[in-house]
Amino acid sequence: MGRDEKAWLNTALEPLPETFRISLHRSDRRWTIEQVKSIGAVEIPWMPSETAFMMPFARGKAPEGLPQRLMALLHETGRITRQEAASMLPVRLLTASQETLALDMCAAPGSKTTQLGERLHPRGVVVANEPVSGRLNMLVSNKSRLGLANIVVTQHDGRHFGRLPPPGFDAVIADVPCTGTATTRKNRDVWWDWTPKESRKMFKMQVDITARGASLLVPGGHLVYSTCSLDPVENEAVVAEILRRCPYLELVPLELDGITLHPGLTSWPILDESGTPVAPQEADELPFFAPAHLGPDERMALGIGEIGQEQGIAAQLPLCLRLWHDDNDTGGFFVAQFRHRMDSQDEQVAKAYRSRRASRRDDDWVPTVKAPPKPTANSVVEAEKDVVAHVEAMYGVDLTPFSLWQRGKRLNLAPPMVYERLFKPAAPTNKGDIWGGESFHPVRVV
Repeated sequence: MGRDEKAWLNTALEPLPETFRISLHRSDRRWTIEQVKSIGAVEIPWMPSETAFMMPFARGKAPEGLPQRLMALLHETGRITRQEAASMLPVRLLTASQETLALDMCAAPGSKTTQLGERLHPRGVVVANEPVSGRLNMLVSNKSRLGLANIVVTQHDGRHFGRLPPPGFDAVIADVPCTGTATTRKNRDVWWDWTPKESRKMFKMQVDITARGASLLVPGGHLVYSTCSLDPVENEAVVAEILRRCPYLELVPLELDGITLHPGLTSWPILDESGTPVAPQEADELPFFAPAHLGPDERMALGIGEIGQEQGIAAQLPLCLRLWHDDNDTGGFFVAQFRHRMDSQDEQVAKAYRSRRASRRDDDWVPTVKAPPKPTANSVVEAEKDVVAHVEAMYGVDLTPFSLWQRGKRLNLAPPMVYERLFKPAAPTNKGDIWGGESFHPVRVV
């Protein structure tokens, strides 16, 4: 893939340096910066000023004494968040503002979620989704450790994430499950278990998660797709398939000073289980192979797909970005950003809200308003007024700038956007009917 093999291997197996983010929303941020600089922290040049740092020691190998104790205490008290530099890229590159409602589709353990939460604080909101219960606990712990009120945690299979009220999400991050072949600097054993068929097995899930995120994206909104894999089948091939399935999306150029990044590939080999390239016309015999794994040029040569569409995809793929281990002393990474094109002829809502069934009804048809299920002891509900008044009186605080939520005996603060865009409005069903408002249903909030 255009790399010097020896030079790349010399870096790809070296331990990663310790890197972390400074918590932006804390009042003692300046003190934290002074403390980490005193033990050798150096700014990461492509992150905003004094928001992320690299230490002069390997990941998890702080020298005994003050550096080791200080790093542990700063992390545990929410003043810093340990995070690989490469994994900071999706949020760094995402187009968003402090008025953004964002969805992180595969959020655990929470480093990108909290990075985005800090960026959108205090008005914007992140819906952080994680389907796996064990990983969900890590996500909730990281949110609590930082005390971020603008993160709403949900538990769904990202491929089938429910319809929240329209118009949809302003921004989506799809940092999808992958083979992790770019993580050799922290996981040297990753390649012992990897063969080319593993990437082909991941492809469909990666496409389905990303396509669902795209369907929930408002016109004009942005979706970032990313992996920590080197394999084009998990990267450019997924991006190409999303452009085929979602013709309302386009890739947008990404630029970032202070870091060396490389354009996406337009052609790549398909490998057999020994790692040997296979001719495209013979790839059908490979385990889990699908024609969508091929690059646009190879597809056109085999007469697959519509020529104009494939040519357009080939022209866009260089807008993806690849990060290689040996250019910036990081792990490897892949990232691309889509935009939902604005179309003045369409309703200004996400594709998921445009019900085909509803459009086939008679002109005088009126959707049925369905009552959401009754809350249970584990449901997140709007806080009772007398509870809020009691807390205000006890602590002498004014809670009117917030929306407040209860789950059992726990009371949570959140920005008003949670109530205004996620809870209060009605949400359409897939049959064109409507779930009545004043509920998070059909999304499971935890």
